[in-house]
Amino acid sequence: MTPLSDRVGMQRMQLSLGRIQPGRESFVPHSHTTQEEFIFILSGQAEVEIDGERTSVGPGDYVGFPIDGAVHQLYNTGDEELVYLMGGERTSTDMSHFPSLNKIGIWAEGTMRYVDAEVQQYTPDDFVRRNGS
Repeated sequence: MTPLSDRVGMQRMQLSLGRIQPGRESFVPHSHTTQEEFIFILSGQAEVEIDGERTSVGPGDYVGFPIDGAVHQLYNTGDEELVYLMGGERTSTDMSHFPSLNKIGIWAEGTMRYVDAEVQQYTPDDFVRRNGS
């Protein structure tokens, strides 16, 4: 990925130029909870997978990924390099789900941290002092 928006000082949106070689994929299947994302195909042939359903896409096709929990991934199915724009919101925090890895990604303070999806869950009551404690 070549970040384009960073080059011109964009603060609230991100745009990158992506290239995928034949037979490869963009990234591990994932979904977002706070950042909407999109792709716009410039050249090449691909399939986009959304919640297990694949659709063919090519030059001029635009696909949006809302924050509805839909797991998505892009595959180069052609014989030449796939070139596309990928963009979306730039927020200070985001959480992504990677079901094939059983991981959750937490983006905060400029760093992505990955944790197992089966982490201990707490409620606000767990942090309230009890009588005598």
